[in-house]
Amino acid sequence: MWKTIPILSVLITFGFSSVIAQIRPPPKVTLPNGGTLLGSFMFSTKRNFIEAYRGIPYAKPPIGNLRFANAVPFPPWTGDRIADHDAQPCPQQDRFGLDRTYFGNEDCLYLNVYTPTYRPLNASLSVMVFFHGGGFLYGGSSSAIYGPQRLLDDNVVLVTSNYRLGALGFLSTGTADSPGNNGLKDQIMALKWVKENIDAFGGNPADVTIFGHSAGAASVAYHLVSPLSQGLFHKAIMQSGTSFDPWALINLDTAIERAEKVGEVLNCTENNHTNPFSYMIECLRGKSSEEITLTTEEFYIVDDEPMNVFGPVIEPKELAGAFLTQHPMTIKTSYGTNVPLMIGVTSDEGVFKSAPILHNYEEAFENNFAEVLPTLLVYDELPIAVQDEITSKINTFYFKGERKWSKRKHHNLTNLFSDRLFYFGMDQFLRNRLTNGNSSSTYVYVFDHKGPRSLSQLYGGGQSYYGVAHGDELPFLFPLAQDHLRGSRNDEKMRWAMPKMWTDFAKTGEPTPPHSSVTEKWLPATEYPLNFARIGNKVYKNKWNPDDYSKINVTEESETHVSHDQSTDENEVGEKQRLDDRDPVVNGGLRTARKHHHSKHKKNKKNKSSRNYHYLVVKNELGLAEKRMAFWHNLQVFIEKAKL
Repeated sequence: MWKTIPILSVLITFGFSSVIAQIRPPPKVTLPNGGTLLGSFMFSTKRNFIEAYRGIPYAKPPIGNLRFANAVPFPPWTGDRIADHDAQPCPQQDRFGLDRTYFGNEDCLYLNVYTPTYRPLNASLSVMVFFHGGGFLYGGSSSAIYGPQRLLDDNVVLVTSNYRLGALGFLSTGTADSPGNNGLKDQIMALKWVKENIDAFGGNPADVTIFGHSAGAASVAYHLVSPLSQGLFHKAIMQSGTSFDPWALINLDTAIERAEKVGEVLNCTENNHTNPFSYMIECLRGKSSEEITLTTEEFYIVDDEPMNVFGPVIEPKELAGAFLTQHPMTIKTSYGTNVPLMIGVTSDEGVFKSAPILHNYEEAFENNFAEVLPTLLVYDELPIAVQDEITSKINTFYFKGERKWSKRKHHNLTNLFSDRLFYFGMDQFLRNRLTNGNSSSTYVYVFDHKGPRSLSQLYGGGQSYYGVAHGDELPFLFPLAQDHLRGSRNDEKMRWAMPKMWTDFAKTGEPTPPHSSVTEKWLPATEYPLNFARIGNKVYKNKWNPDDYSKINVTEESETHVSHDQSTDENEVGEKQRLDDRDPVVNGGLRTARKHHHSKHKKNKKNKSSRNYHYLVVKNELGLAEKRMAFWHNLQVFIEKAKL
């Protein structure tokens, strides 16, 4: 009898399924080139088995002569290759560390594939390929952050990929020596790998959805219009980022100046050389990846600003293999318009800028407002006189000339960062798409759910809650190293509903297809004012039409894995009544109209399982956001005239 005690102890401690995973042989897949991969097992949130193949090379290491060059496919191999752990991320600095420590490895062009273990024979599942964010400077495909646990409960194949970052991924001389956009071209190489190999994992190469967050979302937007990306994907999701955002594109002249400065800092310039850029690039290939990565520090003016030191550029048309040769706003093509698209933002994107200011250096920001704002809002390349006039217009419109903020009264400051860095770009992107012969559906959302923890804390905002910040939707799609956090009942419902809508879109092109367990229909946007989904757990008054409201009902399936944490959901209702006085969303027509019915709320306190939870706007009112977008439209016209 005593011999069984250790076994029982293991079963109790780790769970029966975990023991099975430890004793069964690793999953194995044979690629079309004949090589095999030995992976490992993981579990979904519903404890379904997942085959995880991590650290799969899709391109040769970009070192030596391949540094600053287009990625080259990884050659076939014979025999088994271990694929049971994450590859290191591409070289970068720790964005959230006090000393911005360098880490990563230049041999970083690897991807991860996750597929359900128990899938039909000859399965052909929808494929989702995710590109991480990080301002084109940091991030990676770590399974602890972007793992499959939530998404693979709905029978899809998930792919996550590294791509080159910073100067190593985006340094541009404007010449064939280093045209730029290598990080985006890495993504294309990963998509080609998916097209050629994903069938071996039970995925359908003819049903690929690309999605990304922040810089990853901007990457998706670029793939929609780049001729190099066509035929490699079939649907797209853009979360908090577009190619129209001011941080998503570097002026080519600025990019060349920054490349030259990298050369100067590392003693790689020779102006008398017959081809100075050729000399510089060859010299930089002899430097360490750490030396090159740390040159980013040379460009920071305020803290870690500008946020877009290196990034996508418009390449000269005469260069072979160019990824982007026109400004996204001027491209008139059917490439992206025939691809179903889901696109959205969080309700308080700008918190990632306003929270650290208010928590750490509010007084310094106030005292140096006119000097630092052009850098923070990415208009510092303009003549000083033009910068000053823009700053004055912003000061009048957002602050009425009085800049007084606090942790309780910061919404005008948060709105400013939200509008300039995210909302106006999405507004312009949607107007461009909807008036450019769009032939596929476009689904728009605003995420405003307060989860158990906000990323504003990671951005330097301390423990105070400032709003639904940039990236706050990610923990409901991925682990994001937060699975240890116990959330409310509504958090658990959101952790079910978000992946369901994302995977349904990947499968059908609709986030709420017929027979969806999310019962309210999410309507596509076809014109302004827009239909859009508000995904969240707040109920708001609306002074324009207080009786109009619409809800998403979550069916009983969502109750399957509800936490037993009884933290109060009701306190969140009305927590943001401040929205009566401001508009948190993105463009004209997105002001939500809803009403909280107290009698229904009181009834539901007795029976939480019957509570209507999600809210979906299918009709909308014109609100303050329209005025804010109109302000930025007029300001953009002013900026373009100033550039002439």
